[in-house]
Amino acid sequence: MSSKEEVKALTESILASRSNAKQIPDLIKALENPEITKFALTGLVKVFTSLCKKGDFSIADDKNEAIKKYSNWLTEVFDEALSKVASIIGSDSKQIVKELCLTSLMKLIVLSHDPKEDKSWTSLDVKRFRLIIDALLTSEQDNQVTIDRFQEYLEYPDAKVYTIQTLARHPKKSTSPIFRQNLLKFLEILNYSEGGIVGESALVVENYEIPAESVAKNFNTLWQDFGKIQHKEVEIYKRLLILLTDKVLPVLKNPLGFTDFLMESYNVGGSISLLALNGVYFLITKHHLEYPDFYTKLYQLCTPDLMHAKYRARFFYLADIFMTSSHLPQYLVAAFVKRLSRLCLTAPANAILVVLPFIGNLLIRHKSLLKMLENEEEHYIMDEEDPQKSKALESGLWEIKTLQNHSLPQVSQSAKFINKSLPQMEWNLEDYLEIKPEEMFAIEAKKKIFVNVPLTFERPHGCAFAKDDILSNYFV
Repeated sequence: MSSKEEVKALTESILASRSNAKQIPDLIKALENPEITKFALTGLVKVFTSLCKKGDFSIADDKNEAIKKYSNWLTEVFDEALSKVASIIGSDSKQIVKELCLTSLMKLIVLSHDPKEDKSWTSLDVKRFRLIIDALLTSEQDNQVTIDRFQEYLEYPDAKVYTIQTLARHPKKSTSPIFRQNLLKFLEILNYSEGGIVGESALVVENYEIPAESVAKNFNTLWQDFGKIQHKEVEIYKRLLILLTDKVLPVLKNPLGFTDFLMESYNVGGSISLLALNGVYFLITKHHLEYPDFYTKLYQLCTPDLMHAKYRARFFYLADIFMTSSHLPQYLVAAFVKRLSRLCLTAPANAILVVLPFIGNLLIRHKSLLKMLENEEEHYIMDEEDPQKSKALESGLWEIKTLQNHSLPQVSQSAKFINKSLPQMEWNLEDYLEIKPEEMFAIEAKKKIFVNVPLTFERPHGCAFAKDDILSNYFV
């Protein structure tokens, strides 16, 4: 079978009479031909939809042995077809074919459900559903786009429950980067919240009852197992940390189980440390994790690279929260103020506009540091990693005064906040976190320019030199 017309004719033949059902294996075989895979798949969906509506799958208990044998055979063929279609998801490189296979499988699983079971999935439903998850979790194909398409089914509570259950009990915990990418994509789209899983209508059954305790247990198991896998790829590592710290830790039963992982990540340095920052602070404040060197490590993250980092806004948003306590040691706050002031001298302009209000907030919270504005001495040790030994309190903030001469008016104007009394209210740092160079340029471009700026008072008429000047330069 090699053409669309042949597939169409075969499909119509099977639909025409129950006695032609023996031709279904030929239609399944046609899936192997890449030229007609889509047409064969469409034909199979039509055939099985028709048979399901006729009730041919639910007559296995019939006393007539022939009918019973036919029903059992039809179930075997149906499962063979599902396995074949699922294998295409795990091996085919064409995205349109993968998504067609996915939607077809989900449709067939819904159609084949035993209507007598109206509160839960049958073991056969779960087995067939696992085919889809296994195919998407392949180690051979990057299925992240297809998994994104699968997200529409997670709007149904029963589909989400059995997705979490299947992932948690998945026997294949591969170290393959492709497998981990696919699994991480599943974790990103699950959207499991502290309130558990809610939903009005289910995908497969009508009166589905959500097993909340079982789901919570499976979700915790899934994350604990995934956290034990070594993630050497930076991109996967970053995505994992963002998801873990922003959405997962608050809903885990035992978030302290990720203490070692987050502490190690926090000590890596660079963007990895920035992303682990929120998780470590969550464990400290919500679960009483003891980490006496937290602020020292936070101080060490303030490097020139921070000013160019993709996650710079996240760092300053969190750091502003971390530094809200008025009970922080004076030397510690002074060290942050001084180091960040120094970093502004070589930072991008849009980064400076974030740092200056951040420093201003620290000065408002800690009035005793205002003496640094008048201090003209300089004893600060920039390379000292211990803020207590940095001698920041013994130094002034000449860096901010220097920024008042910055070439960009927005920066120089912002740096002048130290020339007057500080406001009673703190700056809302969120207003400055996402400032982009393009936005700064647009602001400057809108400013009106003086039209009477003198360029020269006399029109030049060539270059004229005195004769003595030319001779003297020639003989030098």
